[in-house]
Amino acid sequence: MRAIEEKRLTPADTQEHLEDCLLCRACEPTCPSGIPYGSLLNQAKASQSNLMLRGSLSLIFSSKKLLRLLAFSLRLSRKFGVAKVLETFSPNPIKVMAASIPSHPTSYYPKPGQRWQAKGELRGKVGIHLGCTNPGLFGSVLQDTIRLFQEQGFEVLTPPQPICCGALHSHSGLEEKGRLLAERTLAAFPETLDAVLVPSAGCAAHLSEHSEAPSKVFEPLLFLSRQGLKGKAKPIPIQAVWDPPCHLQHVLGSTSEVPSLLSTIPEFELLALKESGMCCGAGGISFIRSPDLSSEVTKRKLENIQASGAEFILSSNPGCQMRLEAGSRKFVKPLPVEHPISFLAKAYCASRR
Repeated sequence: MRAIEEKRLTPADTQEHLEDCLLCRACEPTCPSGIPYGSLLNQAKASQSNLMLRGSLSLIFSSKKLLRLLAFSLRLSRKFGVAKVLETFSPNPIKVMAASIPSHPTSYYPKPGQRWQAKGELRGKVGIHLGCTNPGLFGSVLQDTIRLFQEQGFEVLTPPQPICCGALHSHSGLEEKGRLLAERTLAAFPETLDAVLVPSAGCAAHLSEHSEAPSKVFEPLLFLSRQGLKGKAKPIPIQAVWDPPCHLQHVLGSTSEVPSLLSTIPEFELLALKESGMCCGAGGISFIRSPDLSSEVTKRKLENIQASGAEFILSSNPGCQMRLEAGSRKFVKPLPVEHPISFLAKAYCASRR
């Protein structure tokens, strides 16, 4: 990056190397000098000329109707077996993209401005950023987030908001567009809210880094950890591994909060995962840009998961969930992948039992 800045190299000389970075940002917390590598990399990618990727991002994520149509098409392709055919016989990266469609996608599109009243004593008011992926493919995660926070005494609001927070744009070299989308997303939420909840670790990190009040932007699990859970949880007798998303660990600095929340569920056992700090290979949309490298990383992650003996995989980022489930399908007995918020909803919400 410095060589490009000093004109000793051209962007074309470095494109392959910059594209191969999975953006896990594990280098940042270990760097003695605290170099903001993620920000520098986003700036460096602005000089790259992947016009097709930039055009696709600008087109798809500027239209709610187009994004809904895409999600609907992906759900249909999984339902009628088209995705299975593509992931079996297609070349990369089509094979990788098809494999990443969830086995059981769900959709949920709350109405703009919709509110859900708290149950019991009011503990606060929160807003939820829906995001671009969750409504069309992981709608159940949004529903479980709303149910759980209602049950925990919070009023929930989904204000009219942009369909994308800009994280994917920033990671693809469209840094200015990513910043503008983050600002517009945050401006959509009333200042009177106690928190803006983002049920996607990567998006939560992006919005937190672009917020004038980062203390109000939370991954939902981290907010629950701070507020504390109330009520008695139903037992869930199962063994699972928690694979923390890279941005949750390396950008938001979370290590113990989620395991602590899960430990409140009776009969639930969280197994140790070797190299849990390593990326799962998703890297936003890096698994599409660099499918071979991503596949190597995912293979190593899944070997560690399989060695743990887990019956379930937990992850709190949609891209990671898709990547882990795609890899798990190669097991003799594929493992389900869920957001921890859904496990907590099953344990604490009567409507989910």
